[in-house]
Amino acid sequence: MGIKGTPRPTAGRPPKPLETHMINGNPGKRTLPDPIPVSRERPDPPAHYDEAHTEAWDFFANAIQGMGVLATIDAPSLEILVDSWVGYRQMQAEVMKSGYVQFTKSGNSISGYFAARNKLSQQVMTLLMQFGFSPVARARLASTQQKAATVDPLEALMARRAERAKRAEIQEQN
Repeated sequence: MGIKGTPRPTAGRPPKPLETHMINGNPGKRTLPDPIPVSRERPDPPAHYDEAHTEAWDFFANAIQGMGVLATIDAPSLEILVDSWVGYRQMQAEVMKSGYVQFTKSGNSISGYFAARNKLSQQVMTLLMQFGFSPVARARLASTQQKAATVDPLEALMARRAERAKRAEIQEQN
């Protein structure tokens, strides 16, 4: 049942982006929504960022923009990624100073810095995969971009219509 008020996980695979359906020719023949116009300009870093945050922002924004998937609307997700990354680096520095284990009066326990570092690393990895920083995500992105570059949607539509007309003509002859 779960805890009252918590959202239930969705069943099945996450839906494909509209662009992927358009590139693949919409094999399910479902009606597709109109594409949402998205500004592809690189968002500026937040004004409250210090040098470490701005450096991380520039690194991630350049990498994501180089893959061709950065949009202005991604600024909040990019901000969370940068904050988590800088926090991870800070926690790693503290772990290297103080160690993985704290020595207390009641016994040994895992360092709070170590636990925080692990939590931040999970957040960073999740966001990195969302932005395409894993080999699998890059392979998907590359195949989608390759299909987009090689298949003109208008030419594909015209070819499908010509094929249908040819089949209809053959059926009329028989």
